[in-house]
This record gives sequence, structure tokens and C-alpha cells, in this order.
Amino acid sequence: MMDAQTGYYHKNTLKNIRSAINRHLNDIGRSVDIVRDKEFKPANQTLDGMLKKMTQIGASRPTKHKEVINPEDLSKIASYLRAAKFSPLVLRQCVWYHLSIHFISRGLEFHHQLRRDSFNFHTDENGLEYVTLRHETQQKNFQGGIESKEAPSDKRMYSSPEIDTCPVKMLHLLIEKNDKNASHLFNSCTKEALSTRSPSDMDLWFTSKPLSKRTFSGFMADISKSAKCSGIYTPHCLRATAITAMSEAGFEARQIMFMSGHRSESSLSSYNRTLSNEQKLSVSSCLSSITHPNSEKQLTSSNVSNTVTCKEQENAIVPLQTSAEMLSVDFLNSPSINSLRSSEFLSKSVFNNCVFNFK
Repeated sequence: MMDAQTGYYHKNTLKNIRSAINRHLNDIGRSVDIVRDKEFKPANQTLDGMLKKMTQIGASRPTKHKEVINPEDLSKIASYLRAAKFSPLVLRQCVWYHLSIHFISRGLEFHHQLRRDSFNFHTDENGLEYVTLRHETQQKNFQGGIESKEAPSDKRMYSSPEIDTCPVKMLHLLIEKNDKNASHLFNSCTKEALSTRSPSDMDLWFTSKPLSKRTFSGFMADISKSAKCSGIYTPHCLRATAITAMSEAGFEARQIMFMSGHRSESSLSSYNRTLSNEQKLSVSSCLSSITHPNSEKQLTSSNVSNTVTCKEQENAIVPLQTSAEMLSVDFLNSPSINSLRSSEFLSKSVFNNCVFNFK
């Protein structure tokens, strides 16, 4: 049986084709807008009707956004990058990885423009070292020029002395191991550093030949394979992971936009429209409690505190009746608490939102 989606372009593809045609007409000086001009209203209504029909017959596919790296793979990557102090290849990947996350770059234009002297090293009032960029870099959302708005400045990458691969420490090491005549930050490895088993004893790990821009596009794939991640990630996955992490940590949109370089909250929404796996599980468990209100399988970390544990009942966990906010009659009649009846502790008391632990 043929899939209903077969033979249909994705809805975003159709809208992007329309936008591309509109942009081309504008570039060649045609004073028409095929998206907004009333002369093109029938054509846009046709497109709108087609997209609605695709949804109706099940041919409209959901938009697949850039994947966020899961916590397990982040741990694998962190373990793999611990070898940065002993390997020129891993050191180069490690610094690229940290800069991609802390400066929320796309991993291509940004890194290719970095020089050995692109960073200023500072110490804050608490004695903690951090790094800032000395110059602006041209990226997709900041091209420079007369009409370009000023790019966010004073982004900081702080040191983390408690971890082996401290981002500032690794940046220091990469600069130190570079050829003194090198202009760029990321350069090719020397044959000697790659061939020896103990390159840490060598003063020079990298030549003065810079990496090409396309080389950076494969860095995340190489890291994913070497760290044995569950999938192959792209540089943009790091950007999505960083923005999602800030959003889930409670940072405001303006704070995220300062780091990401987005100019509006609407452009940022594509990164924040989904939930984490843990949040999806919590939501599903909450909704399942509606269809199975008495099922103990719906207990999660958020409601485990609303239980009563009795060793006399073989450590069974009895959920509180939160709808009535009182202990169940069956539990009150259990032999395990008959000794408390003589003191009338329970018979003449009412309890709301309480947790009892009987030992």
C-alpha cells in the first residue's frame, strides 16, 4: 500500500520555494511581493488549500528540528574528551566543542575566523578566570556592513577548575601547542605529534597551516563516532543543545538571545517548542493517572513523597487519596496501626497533605 506522504513535498519546502522566488524577484529589482500583494492572493489561497488538504489526508509530515544531544551521550563525549591533554586531535576537538557550546556558534564560519590572538583572558572579582572575544565574527545572523546591527558582545566562557577538560585551560593548551607563526587558532597537526605515543612531551603539536572551513563540518561526527554515541550529531545539534539547556534552566528569552545572537523571540521559538525526555515522561505519567487513577505504576519522582510506607505490610507503598486528601479506610483498618487506636491518635484527627513513615 502506498504511503499517503509519498509524492508530496514537505510543507516547509513549498513555503521556502515561495520565499526563494520572492527574494529573487526582489534581488533583480522587481517591485512585486508574491507573498503579500493582493494580485497574488488567489495563488496563495491555492497553496493554503493544498497544505490543508495534505493535513486532511495524512500527507503532511511534522517538521523535524535539530536533535538535542541526550544526557547519556553528553557523558560519553565528556569522557572521550578527557584525552585532550595527551592527543593533538582530541585537544583540537575539545576546544572546538567548548567554544561551540559557550559561544553558541554553528561551528563553521565562527571557528574558521578565530586567530591565536582572538581571545582576551580576564579574572573576575572572585578570582575566576574567563575568556572573551577580542573581535566580531561574521556569521549567518551577523554579516557586518552598514545595515547590520551590532552583534552581542562580552560573551564569556568561564573556567571550570574542578573538571579535567576545563574550557579555559584547554584553550590555553591549544594556543601553547600551536606554531608561533600560525595566524589561525585551528591548524593541522604535525606528523611527529600524530606518530608519537607520548606527544605531551613535545612543545609543538600543530603547524602554521590553518584548517579549511569545510573541515569543521565533520568535527561533531568524528566526536560522536569516537565517543560511541547513540547517533551521529551535527554542529547545529550543539547549538540546539545549548539553547535548550538554557531554556530548561529557566533563563529568560532575552538572556538566551544575548548568547545565541537571535534577534527576535519568534526565531528562538523553534528551539524551545519541545520538551525534554524527562518532561515528556512526567507529562505522560500525569495524563495516564487520569485513565488509571489507582495504578501504582504511575508513581514518579514528583509524587513518591505522597506515599505511606509500612514495614509491617512487607514495605508496601500505599498512595494517599489525594482527591480526598485523607488516608484510605482500608489502610486505617490495617493491623499494623491498631496500637495507635488506643491513643485515639487517628480516630479523632484529620490530616491534610501529610506524609507518615511508620517504622
